[in-house]
Amino acid sequence: MEIGDHTDSDAHNTGTDVTNLPPTNLTVRKIGLPRRLVVIAVVVTVAFVGVAILQAVSSTSTSGSKVLVERTNRPAYDFTLHELASPSRTLSLSNFHGKDLVLNFWASWCVPCRTEMPLLERAFAGLKGRVQFLGIDSNDNQVAGLAFYRHVHVSYPAVSDPSAILAVRYGLIGFPTTVFISPSGKVLGRFIGQLSDTTLRAALKEAFGVSTIS
Repeated sequence: MEIGDHTDSDAHNTGTDVTNLPPTNLTVRKIGLPRRLVVIAVVVTVAFVGVAILQAVSSTSTSGSKVLVERTNRPAYDFTLHELASPSRTLSLSNFHGKDLVLNFWASWCVPCRTEMPLLERAFAGLKGRVQFLGIDSNDNQVAGLAFYRHVHVSYPAVSDPSAILAVRYGLIGFPTTVFISPSGKVLGRFIGQLSDTTLRAALKEAFGVSTIS
């Protein structure tokens, strides 16, 4: 799980090495943002170190345990962003009102995303419209993001968040992070780090009561 440029050690000064949490494949990297947003990101990062640790514990416990954290049921942050494949068009959170939504934050330079995204694509195809998926290409170059998106042959939509503004608003500590949103726009929980087939199935069941079709 990654954010930003190539400095892992700058991301946390808490004394907890979240880069070595194998269940979530977590690698935190600094977001290249204006100073005000960097300050916000640092504050959020400190708060979410504990969440990352909790996620790791959840991921290594029994299969019957819950895998999502931050199950706040609070309204998800709204947004309007340009589509990655068609920059002249935009998508907003409101476009998905009334539908279960999986919001996946990723970037072309994020190594865990390369493994996770094909898994998300298979789940999207298997669910046959019962759950909507939206990729958020964050802190990334649009050309590189689009090339990666097409290389993986993703059929669900993606939008571009080049300055990672939305990532900061959602309190991300790294990529990938996946947020599960209810039809009424409430945050049902998030998974921090790379989803596996097992954790994705468990997360979809926990959030929406559905199972993927192989």
